[in-house]
Amino acid sequence: MHCAAATTSDAPLPPLLEAESQQVLIDFNNTAAPYPTDRCIHHLFEQQAANTPTATALIFDNQYLTYQQLNTRANQVAHYLLSLGVGVESLVGICMQRSPEMIIGMLGILKAGAAYVALDPAYPKARLAFMLEDAATPVLLTQQELLESLPGSQARRVCLDSDWDVIAQALPGNPLQAPAQHNLAYILYTSGSTGRPKGVAIEHRSVVAFLSWAQSVFPPAELAGTLAATSICFDLSVFEIFLPLSCGGAIILAENAIALPSLAARDQVTLINTVPSAMSALVNVEGIPANVQVVNLAGEPLSNKLVQDIYRLDSVKKVYNLYGPSEDTTYSTYVLTEKGAQHNPTIGRPISNTQVYIVDPQLYPLPIGAAGELCLAGDGLARGYLNRPDLTAERFLDNPFGAGRLYKTGDLARYLPDGNIEYLGRLDHQVKVRGYRIELGEIETALEQHPAVDKAAVLALPDQQGEKQLLAYVVARTEAVETLAQQADTQEHVAIWQTVYEETYRKTPLAADPTFNISGWKSSYTGEQIPAEDMREWVEQTVARILALQAGRILEIGCGTGMLLARVAPHCSAYVGADFSGTALEYIRDMQKIVPGLEHVTLLERGADELDDFSAAGFDAIVINSVLQHFPDVDYLVRVLQGVTRLIKPGGHIFVGDVLNLLMLETFHTSVQLYRAADYDSVAQLRHDIHQQIELDKDLQLAPAFFAALPAHIPSLSHVQILPKAGRTHNQLTRFRYDAVLHVGGAPPAAAELQWLDWQRLKLSSGELQNRLAASPPTLALRNIPNARLHAETHALSWLKEADQAETIANLRAFIAQQPSVGVEIADLAALAAASGYRVEFSWLNTDARGTFDAIFIRQDQPDRPMIFAATEAKRRSLAEYANHPQRANLNRQLIPQLRANLEEKLPHYMMPMVFTVLEQLPLSPTGKIDRKALALIPVEWDIASEDAVLPHDPFEQMLVEIWAEALNQHHIGVEDDFFARGGNSLKVMMVTNKLQRYLNRQLPPLAIFDAPTVSQYASLLRGLYPGIDGQICADGQREEGEI
Repeated sequence: MHCAAATTSDAPLPPLLEAESQQVLIDFNNTAAPYPTDRCIHHLFEQQAANTPTATALIFDNQYLTYQQLNTRANQVAHYLLSLGVGVESLVGICMQRSPEMIIGMLGILKAGAAYVALDPAYPKARLAFMLEDAATPVLLTQQELLESLPGSQARRVCLDSDWDVIAQALPGNPLQAPAQHNLAYILYTSGSTGRPKGVAIEHRSVVAFLSWAQSVFPPAELAGTLAATSICFDLSVFEIFLPLSCGGAIILAENAIALPSLAARDQVTLINTVPSAMSALVNVEGIPANVQVVNLAGEPLSNKLVQDIYRLDSVKKVYNLYGPSEDTTYSTYVLTEKGAQHNPTIGRPISNTQVYIVDPQLYPLPIGAAGELCLAGDGLARGYLNRPDLTAERFLDNPFGAGRLYKTGDLARYLPDGNIEYLGRLDHQVKVRGYRIELGEIETALEQHPAVDKAAVLALPDQQGEKQLLAYVVARTEAVETLAQQADTQEHVAIWQTVYEETYRKTPLAADPTFNISGWKSSYTGEQIPAEDMREWVEQTVARILALQAGRILEIGCGTGMLLARVAPHCSAYVGADFSGTALEYIRDMQKIVPGLEHVTLLERGADELDDFSAAGFDAIVINSVLQHFPDVDYLVRVLQGVTRLIKPGGHIFVGDVLNLLMLETFHTSVQLYRAADYDSVAQLRHDIHQQIELDKDLQLAPAFFAALPAHIPSLSHVQILPKAGRTHNQLTRFRYDAVLHVGGAPPAAAELQWLDWQRLKLSSGELQNRLAASPPTLALRNIPNARLHAETHALSWLKEADQAETIANLRAFIAQQPSVGVEIADLAALAAASGYRVEFSWLNTDARGTFDAIFIRQDQPDRPMIFAATEAKRRSLAEYANHPQRANLNRQLIPQLRANLEEKLPHYMMPMVFTVLEQLPLSPTGKIDRKALALIPVEWDIASEDAVLPHDPFEQMLVEIWAEALNQHHIGVEDDFFARGGNSLKVMMVTNKLQRYLNRQLPPLAIFDAPTVSQYASLLRGLYPGIDGQICADGQREEGEI
């Protein structure tokens, strides 16, 4: 057995530390504990497999592998690798989808004496190519389906699925190959500051020491069902995979932590090991299974609020906060958090055989309470960075406090008197702005203390003049958004749209074809009227869907000028058209006089929420077409739907047409702004325009899953259909909108047993589909079909994610032109189905920003019953999460002044952000941390005009506004705007003062703006100091144009 002892130090100490050196160097680091020195990772697993061969070791979906089965298959992989020349210190790549084969491959590599190089198939090809080249892997374990997506390399590719028949011929017993503890176990690549990933090389000894500590903290019962949801490219996976396998637990393999609620084995999960942001999401959707006893949180700062939210779950007994870099084998410190605590948890104390030192830049240990860089020593330290001796030497130093080496983490921390460690942030998040040293974390913490803020991030970015400014990004708490919605004047919102429509229809004379009045239908691209042929197809396809409902009595809410009414009403026994525009209804009344078949139509001037006087079950169908986008919010929509549902007979329908798809909000604005952009415009400008239009968009948008979730809230709904728009025309109506048919009454139809095929994963084509249909299966279910209508938009979105800010629109258009068209036309599939003896049903329920769709082909001789498209996302959400917030601008207008005022009470002026941006969510990296690089790409609206900006009252104030605007590089300054809130600082105060002194030819108090930070206050102050100064402005004549 081996123990790593904390030793005394001969290093010189500052006098301040003499009395505390024993405590911070020795007592706090007294972590020596025995662990096996003759075992490697896989030996621990092999011993467990011998002890409990029939126990379950791995669960994936509905697959269960015992320890014996897992060990045998891993042994066969190991022997096969040995036959290929793999041995001790060989580096074997593993790039696989999450599956039992992935775990088998990892164990097989270790059993062969080699080290695995973790590769994520989701990484870009270039990144994978670099890793494979850097590691010089002789063999790469993968899967058949991934071969085409992998880069070329020197590695021999072995597919554990398609090559298994060969691999299975290998010996089933444990290999005799015996790596030592000092041999490599794995390589994990982390992002590098130089722009290229760096490989962290971990030896068996470090992992065995780590696992021995973990076994002492987590008893087998807690590990009985360990959720393994972290990519093997990240060190949390080492805990999730190898710890349960070393002590008899079962790995429950998942794609990611968010998938937990949908796992077949979710009720067997006893321990969750993940990042706080993922755990927060699970808590918010009540996605924690009832058998979870322990929650481990690591990877980002942990709030006490989340800890207490977790402890409110009856089953959870322990919540640990863990800290550690990949360079120290997963975890370095830990603490069992306190239930009922009132403060954020610390990161605890060092784990066994690990030492923590808090040092200053000269590596002198700091006293208790002093903040410094957290450095680590002990048996968990990595060998170093693969092929990077310079970086290894820079970050792994000789330990001045004892034997071995010392790793500099770059993290800021301090010891507390009880020996726990408080994490304070990253040293590299410290910035200097105009000479002031600022810890961004301090501003973020202050922002998050506001009750309306859920999360916050602060960056220091250059403004238009290249001067670094502070920018705050906040995510409002759901409660704050809901409170705003409750306070919002819904009737005012509806009244605004009513006025717009009254004005539009008032200017509309009876058309030559009065049933086809499209005067109000404008293109978002050109601002001109949508072409008549496009509108005619839209009307025909919509009418066909409504007539297919075979309704005798119909109520249409928002009938407008009657385009649908004129075509549907003749087929009904009764038709009621309701609209809040009296002008529109007058148009229809004039139309009734000359268009036959509309005599039985009743017209009512009503809003969508004014239908209470109708008798229950009086209609077969209700049509709400192309009006939802003008509803004020999702709560208003739900109230309307709850109200009209009672008006439908059992077996009837609600047709909700032309719904704007929230998932395609960015896609839509990308499409429009790309159309409008000039070739010479920059990507930065395009991104800015897209972001601005998204922020300004006041239309209600709904993710298709909103309607799928409705039956849980409106029990009389049995099921829903989510339909992409029909037709062949490509325009804003067919690309970004969909129809929803809500079925009222009766039991929901049983879902058919279908074998879904993923079009894009299988790389299907129309020809291949035709061949499959020729085989005459009863049904053929296809998922993830690429949408031909969005070919350009799909490629534009992917290109914009990676493009440099200086790239031009001409480059983007050239890129799109070069891309092969792989999209499928919905109309073509419908035609193919008919020609092949099938009918086909389409669904947009599981679509994404690319507009992909699903389809089920049903042979004509099969029973004619509705096919149920199940949602691929099992996560439960509130209805509000499926919608945008059309009144978010109101939230920004209310919240930002509150945040500014709140910060002014906590922070000096130089720490005040110039710009506040309220986001739906902060961008996250694959590991769940805030992606600050992505955050920096969000366009900044530096020159923000206040909606209630007060104009200058006289020439003197006008002069001051112009001077301030020049100094601040802003164009919309109001006389009540705060100088410092608009980006002012001491340097700009000097600019204003000097400019004004030259103009007035007199000395001015240089710090007056600090006391009078608005134009109005400053003008009043100057008038008080210099009576008649504004008269001097008028008497001295006009300034020359452009002087200021």
